Amino acid sequence: MTGKEEKMQRFLNVLGIFVYGICLPLSCLFMVLGERIPYGLIAAWVLFPYMEQSAMEQPRRKEAKR
Repeated sequence: MTGKEEKMQRFLNVLGIFVYGICLPLSCLFMVLGERIPYGLIAAWVLFPYMEQSAMEQPRRKEAKR
């Protein structure tokens, strides 16, 4: 894995921890307390694996061209 791929993977890992480890539990807590359902966050949780895969493909394609 190249340096750019490692940096991107590290960033996506931290972003995943933030989304799934912080935002998800807080949103569930707020929903239990009576707030609206966060449709934007639900879409982000569903689409995050696809965004991650797409983001990792770009450095891999650039490296393959070399």
